[in-house]
Amino acid sequence: MVKELFCPATPEDAVALLAEHKGKAKVLAGGTDLVVLMRAGKIAPEVIVSLNGIAALRSLSFNPDDGLRIGALATHSELLENGDVQARYSVLAETARALAGPPVRNAASVAGNLCHAAPSADFGPPLLALDASVAVLGPEGERMVPLTDFFKGPNRTDLAEDEILTEIRVPTPAEGSGAGYQKLGVRSAMEIAMVSAAASLTKTNGACSDVRVALGAVAPAPFLVKSAAAAVEGKAPSAEVFAQAGEAAAAESQPISDIRASAEYRKKMVAVMTRRALARAASL
Repeated sequence: MVKELFCPATPEDAVALLAEHKGKAKVLAGGTDLVVLMRAGKIAPEVIVSLNGIAALRSLSFNPDDGLRIGALATHSELLENGDVQARYSVLAETARALAGPPVRNAASVAGNLCHAAPSADFGPPLLALDASVAVLGPEGERMVPLTDFFKGPNRTDLAEDEILTEIRVPTPAEGSGAGYQKLGVRSAMEIAMVSAAASLTKTNGACSDVRVALGAVAPAPFLVKSAAAAVEGKAPSAEVFAQAGEAAAAESQPISDIRASAEYRKKMVAVMTRRALARAASL
C-alpha cells in the first residue's frame, strides 16, 4: 500500500528520495506499466517518487554533434511527431506507431519502456540497433551505460534502487545508413510482440557496413545478434544474404512457449522478421 507520494523538482532530489527510501520506493513516469502492476497486486511500493514535475526530463532534441537525446519523460507521441525523429530516426517513429494507440502513446515514456525491461519491450531492439546508450543518475553522480549493458533479464536492468534513467542518447546516423523494425503480433499495433527484430546498416560502395541486428521477445531480454550482423557485413545487400542472416538470428534466439505462440513458431518467425528488418534498413 502506498503511504507517501513525492513530487521532486529536480533529478537530484528524486535520487535523494530514492536513496532515503531505498527498497521501498518506485519511480513513476508515464505510469502505463507501474500502475498496471500495482493494480494487479504484483508490486506494492510504500513510496512513489513521481518524476512528472521535473521539466528537465521532458527534453527531446537533436543536433549533429550530440545526436538524438530523449529525456526520461518524453512520450511515444512526442517521438512520433518530432520532425528530427521522422527525418533521421524514422525507425523510432515506426516503433512508436506500432506500440500502442493514442491514449497510451500520449502517456507512456520511451524511457519507461526500457526501464520496465520486458523481454518484448518494443523500443529495445531498435535502440540497440541504433547503438543507443542511457544516462543514469545516482548518489555518486551521472554514468553512461551502453544499452547493450542495460538489460539484465526479465524486468531487470542495470539501475540501482537509488538511480534513475535521465536520458537516452542515440548517435547521429551515418550518411547512407538506414534502419528497420519488424514486429509480429496478432494485431499490427496495440499488441505485445511475439517476435520483434530491428536492424541498421550503412551502404558504402555497394556493400553493407556497421551492421547491427537486435531481437526482442525471444530471449530473457532484448539483445544484439552478432552472428546475423556478421552474415551481412561487407556484402552487397540481397534477399539471399538477408535470409542467411535470418537463419543465424533464429539459431541464436531462445524463445519460450506461452499463450501467444510456441517456441518453435517464434524461432521460425525470427528468421522472417530479421530478413524483413534488414531489407527495410537497406531499402530493398
